Formats: sequence, C-alpha cells, structure tokens
Amino acid sequence: MDKNIDGKKWNNWKWQLANSLRSMDDLKKYITLTDSECEALQNVGEFAFSIPPFMAERLRESDENSPLRIQFIPNHRECSVHFTSKDYLCEGTFEPVPNLLHKYEDRVAILTTNCCAAYCRHCTRSRLVSQHFGKNLLNPAIQYIKEHENIADVLLTGGDPLILEDYILEDVLEQITSISHVKMIRIGTRTPVTLPMRITPNLIRVLEKYKPLYINIHVNHPMELSHETRNAISMLVDAGFPLGSQSVLLRGVNDNVDVLEDLFKQLLYLRVKPYYLYQCDELKGCEAFWVSPLKGRKLINALNGKLSGMAVPKYVVDMPGRLGKQIIAPCNLTDIHDNEMFLESYKGQKCSLHI
Repeated sequence: MDKNIDGKKWNNWKWQLANSLRSMDDLKKYITLTDSECEALQNVGEFAFSIPPFMAERLRESDENSPLRIQFIPNHRECSVHFTSKDYLCEGTFEPVPNLLHKYEDRVAILTTNCCAAYCRHCTRSRLVSQHFGKNLLNPAIQYIKEHENIADVLLTGGDPLILEDYILEDVLEQITSISHVKMIRIGTRTPVTLPMRITPNLIRVLEKYKPLYINIHVNHPMELSHETRNAISMLVDAGFPLGSQSVLLRGVNDNVDVLEDLFKQLLYLRVKPYYLYQCDELKGCEAFWVSPLKGRKLINALNGKLSGMAVPKYVVDMPGRLGKQIIAPCNLTDIHDNEMFLESYKGQKCSLHI
C-alpha cells in the first residue's frame, strides 16, 4: 500500500478506479520508467493504457523485464510489423446484435462493458477496451437470448464485468436468470488480480442470488497471486462459487515449464481449477508475446509428468470466425495407421494401442 494514502481509501475499489494511472507522468510517481517505456507511453496510440494504484505499487520495485510489468506497461515490444490484425478472431462475424457473441449453438457471451481495472498489453479485445457504453446498450443482447431458446449458458465478459457497480451487475444477472431456458451463468474476470478489493461482502451477496454461477479468473504468472489476490479468491470459493483459471501463454512471462508448474500448483492449492491455457492471438501489438504452438505443446505435455491431471489445463487456440477453440495439448496421440494408434508418454516413450 502507498504509505501516503489513507488505508480506507486504498482498500476502496471505487477510489482505485477513480485514481487509475493513465499517463507517463502518473506512472512516474510509482515507477522508474525506462526510455523505451517512456517513448511507448507518449505514443500509446489506439491501445489504451490504465492501471490502478494497487497494481502500480506492485510494480514499484520491478525491472522492465518483470513478467508482471511487461503485461501492463507499454514498451517498444508493441511495435510489431508482422501481426496487423486488430480483430484476429473476426468477432464481428458472430455478433448478431451489439455486444453479444454467438459462436457456439447453446451458449453466448455478452460484452457487459469495454472497461477493465487494468489493460493487459496482450488483450484480444484491445480494439475495444476503454470505450464506455451505457447499460441500455445490453437490451438487444438480452432480447436476443429471450428469442433463442437453444441458449442455456451465458458468459459475462467484456472488458471485465466485475468493474460494474453492484446494482448494475445485479440488474444484468436478474434479467438473464429470469429467462427460463438459461440454466447457468459464467463470469470471466481479472479483478481478483488487478483490483482484489473489488471482491467485497456485498458483491458476494449479489452473486449468491444467481447460482449456478461459475467464475473464471485470468492469471498468467505466480507473481500475480498476491496476498490480496489470495484473499479475494478465498472469499469467492468460500461462498460456494466454482472457480477456474484462464491463462495466456506469453513469451517472457510464462513460456517456461517451471513457471507453469508453479502457477498451476498454486492455483489448485487455492481451490482454482486450471481450465484453459490460451495460445496468444496474432494481434497487432502482440508479436513479442507470441510463442510457437510447438513449444506450447511440449510445455503442456511435460507438465503431464509433473502435475496431477487436475492441475493441467487444456492448451487451446481460439481460431478466427466460427471455428472456435481447438485443443492443442495435452495430446499423446502421434499417429494412426494399420489398425494401431501410436502414443507418446511425457518421457518420450513410444507405445501403441490396437484399434
């Protein structure tokens, strides 16, 4: 905590958002910036920058190559020349009404907001973040769900749904759960990491009204699991919400088997099931984060020999358009021919299975 700020203010999530750092001068109050970072912050362009004081304080003693710092502070790495797409997933092709994505038959995602507590430099929706829109713009999405009885599963995403005020979030949840064919709701959030004080007793009381409700948190590195983050996770789990994690494989952050092993072990010990490890999208500004899927596959297959199956997530790539998620690993299958299925163990041992 910043010693110059009253503790009551510091632990108030609304104060944190209201005092978010959005410029180079703001950030210099907390962090000694490199020339590369200063130049990038002065020319941040179309991809917004913002972090709350809580995250800035956590970065105070970091160097420019810190796995935490490079996820949030702009630098020259963003000046990629090969990745040019701003919408790699072509989300507009499955957005039948504003702020609703319908890629899979029985489930949809609602973009509840385009704002987050902090803007990750590898964000798949970097083209949208920081653009505010009103609650009434979700009305077409709610109506679409009402008109499509095959939709049973609704994911609230964004942006980050948990930066909405409690009463707004409750209104959205109430409208969705009142639709008889909707059987469950999921929330995707990074606030336990970037704004853990957002997880309040009142928020828990709101969410408890709308079970079954599943929460997936975005965590990429063990350094993100601060004391405050662990407390926020415990509050959610103790309230009975099943928690999963979604991570992105990022060069210089977690493209290392020891880092991934540590991350997934710690998450499981916190009662969070490692769910997905995503291949980084080929987005403008993300080239420096991109890791070859061949390396990613080797990393996940290596974890099979180190971790319980409960701790190994699916390594997936989200393909453009309606192709959806494709599982890259874990996969021990190497070939099929002549009525034999050929497999390879995590140690590289070959074996076959008659089919």
